[in-house]
Amino acid sequence: MALRRLMAVSVIAAAFLAPMMSAQADEPSGRNDLCPQGYVCFWKTSDPSGPPDNMYYNPTEHTCDNVPGGYARVVANNSSKAWDFYNEPNCGGTYTTLNPGHRENLGTVNSWR
Repeated sequence: MALRRLMAVSVIAAAFLAPMMSAQADEPSGRNDLCPQGYVCFWKTSDPSGPPDNMYYNPTEHTCDNVPGGYARVVANNSSKAWDFYNEPNCGGTYTTLNPGHRENLGTVNSWR
């Protein structure tokens, strides 16, 4: 009897959690609603819950810029194109490409293009 009750609870829990887990898997990393449409946003903290420390509106093609404020840990790309974010100043070192509509904790970012 107890085993049947446990199995029923497990089935109900799985049915409840499955849609939430699949929805999370389809979403970009992090809360992109903190970065307005058309902006690339930078946070110095690794777990931001408030407005960005720096924002860059409607970025266009450029050769290389250092991150506003010197560095960032989390970047959100709500612009219309993908950008490369580098772990060293002047677009040196390794980089991560961030597609439009995504936000990621990139460790430490010092420059981008």
